[in-house]
Amino acid sequence: MKMATNYPEVDDIKQDLKSLKTHASELGSHVKADGQERVNQMADRANEKLHNLKDTGREQIKTLEGYIQENPVQSIAYAFLGGLAASLLLGRR
Repeated sequence: MKMATNYPEVDDIKQDLKSLKTHASELGSHVKADGQERVNQMADRANEKLHNLKDTGREQIKTLEGYIQENPVQSIAYAFLGGLAASLLLGRR
């Protein structure tokens, strides 16, 4: 059995709840859009840093290759000492 309401306050509350639901839905949509934009910005910055690191790594490799070509004997000695140190450290296990 449905009761008829004669109270205008009840109708106002129903209207307010309906309006609140609409506004909450709109707010959710805006928050989602802002969050997606922020994620895209962070992804762009991460990709930019990745490319910078790749470029820096390539430059360092070229520098190292140049050093090895200019000083082959010294480079071989460093490689030998590095291998010796690694074998001593790993051999003590």
